[in-house]
Amino acid sequence: MKLVEYAQKLKELWQEDTTYMVYIVPTNGKKPQQKNIQTNFLRKAVYGLCGVAALGIAAMCVMQYTIYQNMQSQKELAEYRATKAAQEQKLKEMSALTAKVQQDMAALSKVEDQVRQQMEKSGMHVPKKTLNPAQYGGKGGNGDMSNMLTRMDVVIEQNKNMHAILTAQTKDWQNYLKTIKQDNLRKDAMPNHWPLAGGTITSRFGGRRDPVVGGRENHAGIDVGAGHGTPIYAAGSGYVQHAGWYYGYGNYIKINHDYGYQTAYGHLSSIAIQPGTYVKKGQFIGRVGSTGYSTGPHLHFELIKNGKQINPMTMF
Repeated sequence: MKLVEYAQKLKELWQEDTTYMVYIVPTNGKKPQQKNIQTNFLRKAVYGLCGVAALGIAAMCVMQYTIYQNMQSQKELAEYRATKAAQEQKLKEMSALTAKVQQDMAALSKVEDQVRQQMEKSGMHVPKKTLNPAQYGGKGGNGDMSNMLTRMDVVIEQNKNMHAILTAQTKDWQNYLKTIKQDNLRKDAMPNHWPLAGGTITSRFGGRRDPVVGGRENHAGIDVGAGHGTPIYAAGSGYVQHAGWYYGYGNYIKINHDYGYQTAYGHLSSIAIQPGTYVKKGQFIGRVGSTGYSTGPHLHFELIKNGKQINPMTMF
């Protein structure tokens, strides 16, 4: 009850319009001063102080809120920058992988073209092309940022898988290209191309009667009769070892092929190639004649395997 009574009395005093006398006593011994203060003035002063305090508190609240908003904005900005940096890094990685995949497809397409050329050269059936880089052209979007990192991760993983697949396929095609090239080189080197456009065999390989002086001899090749000046062609690809006069062979050509093979062409009327040059199978190398130890225009043709003459007809 006393608290209620005290509160009631304070309320009455606060609302009462009266004047209070206040004495101010200095500590330096000077004469005390008397001040009269009205309750109305006190109320105004208190209300004013309360208003100032309220404004101060409001200003502090606004300031704290502004600081909080600024901190939130800075945090969001930092998160945005971090997200943007991650997106840019992912985009660079994705772009690099996409470019790599395009290079892989171009490399694979090139190897496939080479294989097809070699297949066509060897007379094999050439299937339709399986890879067309234009089918895998790039596409763009509108730059939507939502879930972009996730989508880029998916594309990056797909490009990694595509790169691995294309790399493996390219390696397989390169191995096949190497094999078919070697096979074509072997076919080119094999001296199984008939050296004349026609002609008639007038003397076979092995023992025979010497056509000039008589008696028996071992014929190291075959003689193919043909008109004077008839074109002669290389039986296989290789390097020319000799192209010029050679004792009883007259005008003479000798070609070194791979796999231990050599071919020789004798009694030519003219020679169209130079020593040390590379000739292809079927290339024109000279003309039929009757130079050297010969009774008439013909081609003396020899086939040599590992340094030993063998029957040329085994190649035809």
